Amino acid sequence: RAVSAATRERILGVVAELGYQPNATASNLRSRRTRTVGLAIPLDMRGPTLSLGPFLQKFEYIADCLSERDYKLLCLVSRSPEASELVQLAREGHVDGLLLLQIRLKDPRLAALREVGLPFVAMGRATNAGDIVCVDTDLAAAADLAVRHLRDLGHVRIAFLGDKPVFGYQYHALAGFRRAHKAYGLALQRDDLLHHVQGADIHAALQPFLARDHGPTALVTTADVDAISALHFFGEHGIRVPDDVAIVTLGDSVLTQLSQPAISAVFYSLEDYCRRAVEAL
Repeated sequence: RAVSAATRERILGVVAELGYQPNATASNLRSRRTRTVGLAIPLDMRGPTLSLGPFLQKFEYIADCLSERDYKLLCLVSRSPEASELVQLAREGHVDGLLLLQIRLKDPRLAALREVGLPFVAMGRATNAGDIVCVDTDLAAAADLAVRHLRDLGHVRIAFLGDKPVFGYQYHALAGFRRAHKAYGLALQRDDLLHHVQGADIHAALQPFLARDHGPTALVTTADVDAISALHFFGEHGIRVPDDVAIVTLGDSVLTQLSQPAISAVFYSLEDYCRRAVEAL
C-alpha cells in the first residue's frame, strides 16, 4: 500500500540499519517466479566433457547473460538425458525455464517438457523438434566452408572424422560435408568417413591416412579435441601438417589456437550463440 514519504524513509532507515534482505522463498511464493533458469547438462558422452574449453565456456556466457537480467543459473548435471528429472523439476516450480544442451537426434526431453508447459529452449536441433524453439549453429554450412577451403587448396580427397551421429550437431555437420562434396564435384569414398567412439583412441580410424599414395590428404573434424588427437597421430607417423595433410575443425577454441601448428577452424561466436538462447527463453 502507499505510505507517506516520512514513513517510507523511516522504514528504509531501519532496513539499512538491520541489513535486511527480502526472503527469496517468500517472494517466490508470492510471485510464483523463481528468477532461476535451469541448464540441463547430460554427461552421457564418453570421454572428457566439462574439461573441454568450448563446453565450459557455454556455462560462463549463459550465466553472464542471465545475470544481466537478474536471473540465477541452476546447473542440472546428470549422467542421463532422461526427461523425468526435468519434468519433476518443472512441476515442483524450482525454475522459470530451461536451456537444454547436448540435443540428441531423437531427444525424449523435448516432448516431455512441452507437455508440462515449462518454457524451454533447445541449444541444438533434433529430428523430432517440431515447433520447439531452438538456437543452433549452422554446422552444415560450416562443413561446406571447410570442404570449399580445402578444395581451393588443391585437395580432392577429404576425410571426415566423427562419432556416428547421435547428437544433432554431428548429423548436420556430416550432411553438410556430403552435400559439399556433391556441390563441388568431389568424389566421396566410404573410407573417407572415419567413425570412432568419442573418448576412445582415434588412431584406428585414421589408418587410411597412412596410405600415402591413395589415401586422403585432408581432414575435417567436428571437435577440437579430435583435431588435436589427429595432429598428434600424424606427428607420430612423420606426416607433416599442413604440408602433407591439412586439418580443419568446425568450431574454434583455445586448443586449436595453441596447438603447434595452429589448426584451421571455422569460427562462430559461442558468446552470441549463448546470448541468443537466453534471449529466446
